[in-house]
Amino acid sequence: MSPLPPKPARPLRTALIGAGIFAKRTHLPTILSQKSCFTLVAVHSRSRKSASALHSAISDTETRNDVRLYHEEDGSNNLAALLANPEIDVVVIALPVGAQEEVVKRALQTGKHVFSEKPVAGTAAAARELVDWYAATASPRPVWAVAENWRAEPAVLYAAELVRTRGHGVVRSFSLSCLLETKPDNQYVATGWRVGTGSVVTGGFLMDGGVHWIAMLRACLGGEIARVAAFTGLALPYCAPVDTVSGAVIVTPSPAGGTGAAGTINICFAASGRPFEISMTIICETGTVSVRCGPAKTGGGARVFTVTWTPEGGEGEETQEFGFAGFEAEFQHFANLVKGESSDGQLDGRLDLSPLQACADVLVVEALIKSGEQGGAPVNI
Repeated sequence: MSPLPPKPARPLRTALIGAGIFAKRTHLPTILSQKSCFTLVAVHSRSRKSASALHSAISDTETRNDVRLYHEEDGSNNLAALLANPEIDVVVIALPVGAQEEVVKRALQTGKHVFSEKPVAGTAAAARELVDWYAATASPRPVWAVAENWRAEPAVLYAAELVRTRGHGVVRSFSLSCLLETKPDNQYVATGWRVGTGSVVTGGFLMDGGVHWIAMLRACLGGEIARVAAFTGLALPYCAPVDTVSGAVIVTPSPAGGTGAAGTINICFAASGRPFEISMTIICETGTVSVRCGPAKTGGGARVFTVTWTPEGGEGEETQEFGFAGFEAEFQHFANLVKGESSDGQLDGRLDLSPLQACADVLVVEALIKSGEQGGAPVNI
């Protein structure tokens, strides 16, 4: 692995690798908006056409003129050239799973700090292999963080703090429900690598989206999900191989004590009449933490989080509302890690975007799907 450059005090010179829907709609504007953290200096895609389209999406002409174009149709300006460029500090990778893992590894080997998209890999075996490889590399090594933005949502951090403090860190039971209506014209159905015969992720949408919500749940539980038993189904053929999983899970005891907890997980991408409705309930020793995510009551298409603490007896309930801010927060956290302002993949002991956590989310989702394939037989993680 290449030696690391000194940690910069200036904004990080950043390359965006990938020109898909999410890269153009979310990664690009986030990098451009956080000028104190990042300076975009390069974009890359496989073809000249897609790289040029991403480049053209930079609205400010002066900024666009300073961003170099890389693609695989030009041997002197391809991915290898980008990774060899000493003027690039970090790479943000937003590629399809299956292609992304190798690029992550190549970037780290050249000494680039990496912020890659979820899931960390399409299967548990691939995730374990990549994370184990990174863990075995000699220190000091480049920072590698994984974009699990639901883990970084202020609402989730607040809910986790309620469990630890007001709930005394002892979980008795819990439930996670994720209901989404997926129509055939959904832009992500057409990507090919998520669902259908070209899918490279275990369970298709269940893995691609499921790691978000498993990350949220695991961030709040304290203990680790150790065993699952689930059933799966497919209601929408265009969401194959499966679009629904329902199961029971067992969590190991948290450091605060107790005997561990049993809970339920239900994820359905075929929820007619429920375009986007996520809810989580965690029953603690002294009360209940509830998290709801859905359209704001004011309308306009915005989604909000509502976090409620209900103490034992039901009196004195407290509710707070949060907007979506996890994506911006995780980018800032990544910059802090690279600059040495946070350590060990964590921020204040709360936010953990390490590959190890992302791998654990993949393991849980794959275990649920494997249990479903086995008719509900329990699967140990």
